[in-house]
Amino acid sequence: MVPQKPAGFATKQLINASTLESSVLSGVVPDVHWELRRKSNSTVTRPYQWKTAGGNLAALRGKIRGLTDTTMPRRLGLKRATNIRKLYNLAKFVVKYPLPEEDGKKAKSKTPKIQRLITLVVLQGKKHRLAKKKRCVTTKYMKVLALRRRSVSAAGPDCFNA
Repeated sequence: MVPQKPAGFATKQLINASTLESSVLSGVVPDVHWELRRKSNSTVTRPYQWKTAGGNLAALRGKIRGLTDTTMPRRLGLKRATNIRKLYNLAKFVVKYPLPEEDGKKAKSKTPKIQRLITLVVLQGKKHRLAKKKRCVTTKYMKVLALRRRSVSAAGPDCFNA
């Protein structure tokens, strides 16, 4: 019986192929999925899943131009908190403060849990947001100021001598 993937494609394992194309399955092959069995002279093209490269493919050992010869920098940072802590060498609990000791008991301390990790990227984003907001407020203020100056100059110099 041919193994099935959840999507229902007929698959064959351990096929040595020099190309990653679809293979032609003949309808008379007994181990082909029952849906693919047709008339004795018909053939059906189906993709093989889980292909393994043959030993005769020396091209896979070398570098493929444009694919494996260059390394691309990682575009996005880490998402999981434990990985970020590992990267920046942070502890889960940073600020610790001791609680007053009770008689006959061990000294205890309390630590707040970090909910949002403050990393360099987070600080950079905050700085960018604040600069953008400041720029926006400044341009709005300059527009209001220019409008006010225009209205004062249009009224003439007499408006100040009241």
